[in-house]
Amino acid sequence: MSRSPAPSVAVIIPLYYGRDLVGEALRSVREQDYGGPVSVLAIEDGTPEPYRSEQIVREYGADYLRQESNCGVFATRLAGAGRFPHADYLAFLDQDDQWAPAFLRRLVQELEIRGSADFAVANAWVLAGGSQQTLYGSRRPSLLLEDLKVANQIVSPSQALIRQSAWAHLNLVADLPWPGADDWVLWLALTAHGGRGSYVEEPLVTWRDHPAGSHHARETMRKSEEYVVRQWFPRLGLTAGDQRLYHGRATLDALWSAWRTRSWRDGLSAGWAAAHHPGAFWRAVRFRWRHRREGII
Repeated sequence: MSRSPAPSVAVIIPLYYGRDLVGEALRSVREQDYGGPVSVLAIEDGTPEPYRSEQIVREYGADYLRQESNCGVFATRLAGAGRFPHADYLAFLDQDDQWAPAFLRRLVQELEIRGSADFAVANAWVLAGGSQQTLYGSRRPSLLLEDLKVANQIVSPSQALIRQSAWAHLNLVADLPWPGADDWVLWLALTAHGGRGSYVEEPLVTWRDHPAGSHHARETMRKSEEYVVRQWFPRLGLTAGDQRLYHGRATLDALWSAWRTRSWRDGLSAGWAAAHHPGAFWRAVRFRWRHRREGII
């Protein structure tokens, strides 16, 4: 009896001033121990001529595509995925991240075993300032819509493998004026369309936490998330109550941050917001308490 062919995987790597790092990302793809077909496409997102990465990409045997103008990482990922309609699985690797050799094999295996799951997410090593630690530690992310709509649980698309049949139903458009929350849109869209996730506790990704990371640009991230809540929540069938709960959680986190940093101005601002929307604030308190009790981040 002949064995069924291994599922195919398409890997999309957005590039923007990435020539100093992308070689390590591409090497980690080349060193995968997965036995099935893997297609790799690196997309240069408007990087000017002296800083492009085409030569490095070609040296690693990957395909290269150049966009003349900078469209943003969200639009670049969507453009790349659109070029692989027949792949069984999609993976998005950021230019400054790396996969462990077992990444594709373990996540394909997870999704093949759990046929009802539409995406799998692996734990990660966080590399920051020369030190390395696991992303989730003793806690775990929730991959349920009821939790993801309140707070993002997954820091990078580099952690995930997505079933093509689930992706095909999303019909995503590159509508996100500020960068930062593009990965949150992806998880929200998957789960709002009924998609189920599966978590792999083993760290299989090295994620670089550096000062240029979008999560460090707090004001831009805030605008990006606010746009998602205002524009994307209704598109995905989420309610005004969901929007209020998100804001209650953001207020709670702002109060906690103000206490830790002893920023009385920020504390007064967050306290004012909590006082004017007490229902959403106390729902957010219960949300955080449940997560702590259940070992969720």
